[in-house]
Formats: sequence, C-alpha cells, structure tokens
Amino acid sequence: MSSWGVELWDGVECVLGEVTCQAEELGQVCAKFIKERGEVEREYAKNLSKLIAKYSVKDEKKNEESSQSKGFRLILVELGYQAGQHELLSEAFIKQFPQDIKLQVKETNKQLEKHRKDLKSIQNKLDKSYKNLDKSKAKYIKHQLEWESSSEALKKAEADCILSKNEIQKLQQLNIARGRQAEEYKGEYALQLMRTNQSQAAYFHSELPAVLDSLQSLSQSKSEYFKTMWSSCVGVEQEVAPIIAKCQEEMENVIQNINPQEDSEKVVEKYKTGNVPPPDLQFDDLSGEQEHQAVVGTAGRRKESRVGREQMEDRE
Repeated sequence: MSSWGVELWDGVECVLGEVTCQAEELGQVCAKFIKERGEVEREYAKNLSKLIAKYSVKDEKKNEESSQSKGFRLILVELGYQAGQHELLSEAFIKQFPQDIKLQVKETNKQLEKHRKDLKSIQNKLDKSYKNLDKSKAKYIKHQLEWESSSEALKKAEADCILSKNEIQKLQQLNIARGRQAEEYKGEYALQLMRTNQSQAAYFHSELPAVLDSLQSLSQSKSEYFKTMWSSCVGVEQEVAPIIAKCQEEMENVIQNINPQEDSEKVVEKYKTGNVPPPDLQFDDLSGEQEHQAVVGTAGRRKESRVGREQMEDRE
C-alpha cells in the first residue's frame, strides 16, 4: 500500500482537504440521508396503520363472519405487525445512526484539528530554522564583504605610500580583525546550515511523513466506520425481515383458509326461512256460481302467496 507520507509530501493542503471532505460527506450527506430514510419508514408505518384502522370492522361478530371476512380481518392484523417493524426501522434510522455518526464526525474533526496543529508546529520549526540560516548567511556575507573591502583598502594604501607607517599598521590590524570576524561568521553560517539541513531532513523524511501517515490512517479508519455503519443499517433491516416474512407467510395461510363453499353454506343458514314455494294454481271453471267461487278462490291464493313473500322479506 502506498504511503501518503512518501507519495504526498508536497500535497499537504490537498490531503487535509480530502480528509475534511470525507468527514463532511459522512456527517452531512450520509447522516441526512439515513435520517430522511427513517422519516420515510415512519411515514409508511403511520399511513399503513391509518389504512388498517380505516378498513378494520370493529363491531362484527366473529362467530358470524364468513371465512372471507375473517381472512381480510387477519390480513389487516398481519399488516399491523409489519407496520410495527417499519416503525422500529424508523427509530433506528432517525435516532440511533445519526447520533452515532455525529459522534464519529466529532472525533474525526478533533483528530483533524490535532493534525493541523502538528503540521503548523513542524512547519513553524522549519521556517524558524530557515530564518536563522538567512540571518547567519547575511551576517557572513556582510563581514566577508567588509573584510574584502578592508583588504583592498590596505593593498591600495601600501601601494600608494601616502599613509604613514602607523596608519598602515592600523589598517593592517583592522583588516586582521575583520578577517577574524568574517571567519567567525563563516563558521556560524556553516554550523547553522548544518542545523537547517538537519531540520529540513527531519521535516521531509520524518515529521511531515508521520503526520501525513496519521491522516491516511484517519481516512482509512473513517472508511472502515463507513462500511460498519452501512452494514449496521442493512443489519437492522435483516433483523426485521424474518418477522415481516413471517407475517407474509401467515397472510398466505389466511388466504388459503378462505372457504367459498363454507361461506355459501353460511348464507343459507343466515337467510333460510323453512317456507316452501306455493303449489300449482288450479284451473277454475268460470260458469255460473262456480265462476264466482273460482274468482274468490284465485284471489285468496294470490293473497296467501303475497303474504308469504312479505314474511320472507321481513326476515331478511
């Protein structure tokens, strides 16, 4: 596996930006999605419960209901159990997972802040070493130039033979003193250069790679949490899936227990009166007095038939 400390030593800001974006994705995108997913589950459970309540018959006598009516009632019962499982899912998605993600993001941001401070600290340390090198080099250059200038002035004075021997000696002493200073500052510059190179090597080969590798570990840890978190979400659904499957299995059993023949018999038992249809109408001779009796008899039988039908209607 590639090391961020080795491969990305010159991309510190990009690395920080990447890990920061990963944390924001987890805290803002994933957490929000899971919470909204929970709200969908809760709304589904709520609407399903309302639908069940709407179609549930509360005043029906169970001993009088048909197998079809009983089947529908039991299907609603099983749907109610399913609604309860979706309610459990919504609780996990709305409360449990977002809270856990919030804590994880908080810890990630805490670690990010620590690494930023570490990067700033080692960068400041290296910058300070660079500044000290610049200062020591500037002093060395200054005193080297002064020595060279003094040497030129001494050579010129000795060549011109204008100054006195005493003045020449003073120039010689000044040149020697400046030469010593230049050597001293040269040594300080060399020593500071060595220290700066050591600081630079420590920064690029030890301190900076260590922080970048820590950021890599933080990124990988966040990704592992991402996997675990989504696996837990799936696990919650898997926990309720057998219960929902059991409800569906029970609904199938209820459906198979619906008995059309039995329901048909119950209709007979409910509405049967025991009456028999009227007999065949008789032929009546309409001649003479017999005609009068026939008319009266026919009217009577029609009345009896009508009364029988009205009684059947009253029972219904």
